[in-house]
Amino acid sequence: MSIFPITPTQIGIYFIHFLIITGLIFLFWNKAKTSNLRVYFGLGLTFKILAGWTLGAIYLHFYSYPNPNYPISERLFFSGDTWSYFAHGQMVIELAKRDFETYFNWLLQKDYHIYEYILRSGYDTNSRAVFMYRITHIFNFLTNNNYWLISIYFSLFSFFGLWQCANTLAKIFPKTKEALALSFFFIPSVVFWSSSILKETILVGCLGLVLTIFFHLTHKLFLTQKHRLLLLFEQLISIFILLILLWVIFKIKYYYFAVLLPTLFAYALTHEIKQRFLVNSYFQIFMFLGIFGMLLGVASQIHPNLHLSRFLEVVVKNNAFLMELSKAENIISYSKLKPDIQSFIKNTPHAFIGAFLRPFPWESGGLLKLPIRLENLFLYGLIFMNIGLFLKKRKWNLKNKLLLLTATFTFIFVLGILMALATPNIGTLIRYKVGFFPFLVYILSIKPIEWLKFQLFQER
Repeated sequence: MSIFPITPTQIGIYFIHFLIITGLIFLFWNKAKTSNLRVYFGLGLTFKILAGWTLGAIYLHFYSYPNPNYPISERLFFSGDTWSYFAHGQMVIELAKRDFETYFNWLLQKDYHIYEYILRSGYDTNSRAVFMYRITHIFNFLTNNNYWLISIYFSLFSFFGLWQCANTLAKIFPKTKEALALSFFFIPSVVFWSSSILKETILVGCLGLVLTIFFHLTHKLFLTQKHRLLLLFEQLISIFILLILLWVIFKIKYYYFAVLLPTLFAYALTHEIKQRFLVNSYFQIFMFLGIFGMLLGVASQIHPNLHLSRFLEVVVKNNAFLMELSKAENIISYSKLKPDIQSFIKNTPHAFIGAFLRPFPWESGGLLKLPIRLENLFLYGLIFMNIGLFLKKRKWNLKNKLLLLTATFTFIFVLGILMALATPNIGTLIRYKVGFFPFLVYILSIKPIEWLKFQLFQER
């Protein structure tokens, strides 16, 4: 295993992957020729790749196994999720070399005993972790077990998903390109926690691509001058890719899937009804929420942990488990959380504050919490600016956007509150919410940026 490659073989591998990565970036760049966001491409991608390397270095040097006498190959398993996925991926490659039949059966997800060597090395059988090993080991093989190269590929995928989604939204809302660039490419927590070898990196990339395809289908953004058969074929391929991406989201973050799918279906149905029957904007909101509620009930059947009674129990158990492991200054305190609806409703305000407003600027936490405290100060500023602009009765022109805003806020708030209830550790929650946080910042930054542009224009 190589951490800092210096051998001629490693130099050759670096050169090959340099050509591949450069080629991929050139393809992205070339495709972005007509993009309103092209000016942000280079800087946004650079931040993303550097964030991935920074994350890997921080976990390797500051969060590794406390016993320095352990060999580096053993310490990787205790250097955070990112290095654990890498180390397990490397072990799977070793398994393939030693016992290909066992490896092949494991790859097919058959009920097959894992190689003893892996079991002795602390193999995590959590289904989401195993799915990450299945993805990561492919890159372990292609890069000859080089973490830093794998980090670039994962970060590229995350950036590509966000880039495609931002460009799609820029087509629908062309006057919001600055808000899109800010929220998708330059919010520190989003850039950092959706880079390198993490589940959130795959999640963000998949989520961005899912929304890109979804908006192309619902808002008819496909090029209509194409031949009808070619257009139909392109749409069918897009739907096929959409299903694969949703399956990946389900495998790594099933609770995201459980909220995302009802949101997309409810929005698509309501949007189609609106287009056909010109339904009143406010009635669209009630229609969306009604459909969303029914579909959420259906979604609760897709995973054992999402069945209502079981779901409440799992949330309370996860809450209690993380409360024991977390420091007092790093937790969201709840009022006797119990596995019943009444207790959940009672604790929802605490969850909301924990998910969207903490850590507060005055909370302790040292330098490690300083970046997120500064980020939250920025978020508070956006909130107060929106309130101020609203009170000044500036034109908001929300009538045609109410359905999309309702769908977006429903997705954000339902996920945020549920995750805060299940994950009372603030540090962990910051990482988990990167899948929806860019959209929250995007919505909150549109009007303040519009106002700032207006003020600058007036001064000129």
